[in-house]
Amino acid sequence: MYIHEHLKKLRRDTGQTLQELADKVGYGTGNLSSYETGKLQAKDLTLIRILTRGYDLTAEEAKEQIATWRREEIETKYNLPLAQSTTPYNQKSEKSSSLEQALSNEGLNKQEIEVIKSKIKSLKKKK
Repeated sequence: MYIHEHLKKLRRDTGQTLQELADKVGYGTGNLSSYETGKLQAKDLTLIRILTRGYDLTAEEAKEQIATWRREEIETKYNLPLAQSTTPYNQKSEKSSSLEQALSNEGLNKQEIEVIKSKIKSLKKKK
């Protein structure tokens, strides 16, 4: 499931209208609608604001939820299962860590890492 689908489902499950959520969060209904349809990609800070103000999650709960959603999105896009225990907000980024190391930390094998690297190269070529 993609993040925009989670946002829409969460709002509908809580019975809120776009206007009610917009009033709580401080964003316009147009922006929120664009986040829910996937027309705009919400940055993590935006998602944290939506989850904390719109759904009364703590910042830590919001970060954990976003990390879960991001993992699910990667799993959906690339059909690769990622380790559920890894939370990007709890990891200290080191300049020396490579993409391969980060993916290896997710529990991916060499073949899966090569698939992701190939996808990245393909995306770069499209630019």
